[in-house]
Order: sequence, then structure tokens, then C-alpha cells
Amino acid sequence: MSGTRPPIAWIVRYFPAVSETFVHHEVAAAGEVLGAVPRVIALDPAPDGPVHDVSRRVEGQVAFVPRGHQPAVLAAGARRGGSLGALVAPEGPLARLRDAARAAWIAELCAREGIRRLHAHFAAEAAEIALAVHRLGGIPYSVTVHARDVHVPRPAARAVLEGADRVLAASADAAAAARALAPEIGPRLEVVKVGVPFPAAAVPPPPPGTPFRVLSVGRVVPKKGHDVLLRAFALLRRDVPDAELDVVGGGPEEGSLRARARLMDLPGAAVRFHGALADRDVERLLAAPPHCLALACRVAPDGDRDGIPVALMEAMARGIPVVTAAVGGIPELVWNGATGLVVPPDDPTALADALGHVAVDPRLAARIGDGGREAIRRYHHVDTQVRAMLHAVDSLPAGAYHSARS
Repeated sequence: MSGTRPPIAWIVRYFPAVSETFVHHEVAAAGEVLGAVPRVIALDPAPDGPVHDVSRRVEGQVAFVPRGHQPAVLAAGARRGGSLGALVAPEGPLARLRDAARAAWIAELCAREGIRRLHAHFAAEAAEIALAVHRLGGIPYSVTVHARDVHVPRPAARAVLEGADRVLAASADAAAAARALAPEIGPRLEVVKVGVPFPAAAVPPPPPGTPFRVLSVGRVVPKKGHDVLLRAFALLRRDVPDAELDVVGGGPEEGSLRARARLMDLPGAAVRFHGALADRDVERLLAAPPHCLALACRVAPDGDRDGIPVALMEAMARGIPVVTAAVGGIPELVWNGATGLVVPPDDPTALADALGHVAVDPRLAARIGDGGREAIRRYHHVDTQVRAMLHAVDSLPAGAYHSARS
């Protein structure tokens, strides 16, 4: 790849955030299209946790913004004089003057490196900083909205959407929520779905006679519905007594979920909790392919919900059947009976029944597995998605950049 830095940079809250591999895949794919990996501007290092291989691929392009008390930030803020005050609430999108000074530091970084656009995922902290950088230096920014950011918006979310010259939505559900939050963005709003890498081959189905194994991958938070999944799994074992469940993911409810499994008398050999894992460790779990991936997504009490979970897309790309709930943008990805099975949220009986159908009907499992893989190839391949994203934000003029695949 060339050493010339592309004119677009991604701005993120944390790096490497374990739950945002889709952003890192997008950046890496953009590097193939643009001929050089774009800059990633991170507000803070991520808390300790596993690091995915794709994150390591782009970590050399990450610029961490110094903390607000550090000399480089203080100097950048001083050079802006009194203009920082207008960026702080209630007039502006930021809560603290030190955040405004960090925005000034980013504006100077962009000027030095020829960065002419910022892109943020989620109408949240990173996008608020992008709005501040835009107000300071005139650099346009775009934002992709997903779910929580528009269903449970932060106070500055409307200003973030109004200030962006392009608003992309990862699903039609997110687009509708964004339009309700900021009606005037209509002409600048477009659905551009998130993409994942597409493996050359599907994983083989589990050998006949092996115990029925369910895999679930996702942060252990209320919107993922792990408690519903446990109840469904307990019901499933009445008819499929050798069923096994692997739960991958960490989060604030992990301890209570483990305790719930013990109270339900689910044996440890049947339910295995792995905590948060790096992608290479998830691949090891997939080496003995699960019969299906299950996510019992729901709307959390505070209104939080999933958009289109990456775990579903990654399983479908491998041809693994998926069983999930009709929440947020999920029905846009999983078409019941065609690309997976979809049940109502908060319904463990329906979820258990769907899992049971996959367990006893290998032809159904094969059909939805093949259908899911084809849906990812057509609509969520990261190479196609990143070109759509770059075109949408006017960072891929026709003929201006090359593809490493051409």
C-alpha cells in the first residue's frame, strides 16, 4: 500500500474496543480500497480485555488524543483562545472545556496530516468531538447510527445529527429512529449496512450423532437477553437432553448469569461460560462447529436494543444457522425460515421451540445456514459495504482510488 494517508479518518471513543471489530474491519477494508490504511483517532485506550487480530492490523494507524491536562492539548486549546467556550454545554455539544481543548488538538492533527473528513460510528462521544472539530476548523464529518445512540440518545445527539453532512444508518430501524430524532436530516440520511469479512468456504456441519451445541456470542448486558436464553435452553433440554450451550461474552451481568445457571440446576458440562474472548479464540470454538448460534435479543428497560448484531452476521457468513429475536434491525437480516429463525423477544418457549426445530431437522438447518451465508455475501460483505460507505460520504470519487483486488 502507498504511504500517502487517505483524506478520511475514523474517530472512535476507545481503541481497541472488543465489541467494535466491525469498525476495525471497515477501516482495514477501506485501506485496501484507498491504497493506504486511514488514520484512526481514539479518544482513549480501551479498558483491558482481549484484542482481536483485525484490531492489531490497524493499531499502527491509531493516534490517541492526549488527556485534557497534557501540555499538547493545553497549547492547542490556548491557540483557539475564547472560541472553545462555545463548544461547551449548554451552547455546544461537549460537557467540559478540556474536551473542547482535545477537539482543538484533533483539528490541528487533521490540518497537519491532510485529513479532510472525520467519520464516527454512533451518535455518541466520538461524534460529539467530531462536531466540535467541525465547528473549530470546518472539517466535515459523517456519522453511522446503530441503535442505542438513536433509541436512547445522549443530550447532544440531535446536534450531532444536524451537524453531520451525511448520516448513515446501519439499518432501516436506525434510520427511522434518527429521522424521528432530527427530522431535518432526511435528505442527508442513507441506509448503509455494516459489513463483515466473507470466508471462502462455509464451516462443515457437525458430524451426525454429536451433542446438539448452541453458541451465543455477545456482551452480557440486558439487551442481549441471556436470561431468556438460559430459560429456553432449560426447556430445550427436556426434549434434547444432550444439548450444550457455550456463552461467549463479558459484561456487568456475567456473574449473575452464572449464578442463575446454578439456580436452574443446569450442569456445568451443559452450560459453559467463556467470558470475553479474542476472535482467534472464538475461531477455536468454531473449529468444532456449533449446530446454531442463538441470540435472545430484547428491548432493555431503558430502551436500549440491538441494531444488527455482528455476531449474527459472522455466524451467517460461515453458514451456521442462527436463531434470534425480532428486535431493532434484526428482521432486516434474519428472514424467518429463509436466512435463520426469528421468534418474539422475551419468549423462552418460542426460542426453545425454534432451537428444537434446528436440532431435529437437519434439512431446515442446512437451508437456513445456506440462506444466511448468501444474505451476507449479497448485502453485508465488508468489501462491498465499505465502498458504499465511502461513496456515501464522498470520499471515493469515481476512478480516484484503486482496489487491491483489481
